[in-house]
Amino acid sequence: SVHIEERASKYLDGYSVGVDTRGNGTIAVAMNVDGIGIMDKIGVREVEIWYKENGVWKYKDSLYGAEHPEFYDYNSRDYMGTTYFQGTPGVTYQVVLRVYAENSTGSDTGEVTSPEIVCK
Repeated sequence: SVHIEERASKYLDGYSVGVDTRGNGTIAVAMNVDGIGIMDKIGVREVEIWYKENGVWKYKDSLYGAEHPEFYDYNSRDYMGTTYFQGTPGVTYQVVLRVYAENSTGSDTGEVTSPEIVCK
């Protein structure tokens, strides 16, 4: 596995996103965020969904942490969660995860892009 981190952070140790087909057009998004030490708030600000049309990536939709309280944990070192969206079978999708961690001294954000997946 390859782990690429854009920058060193005193809040975020690492983060990852995975996608998996569940059939009937359902795509599962596995989200992982690791903080450095115990964070007051840690999790996912946004799940940005993209699809490919004629070889070009186009924006489909976003799921926001502000509307999904289950996207955050509190007083925790890490966050793990799974969310779902409906795709169109045969279409290729990709997800950009925007993550967040906060403690009493400040906060940081990061983003990571999933592999491509063909919806089934």
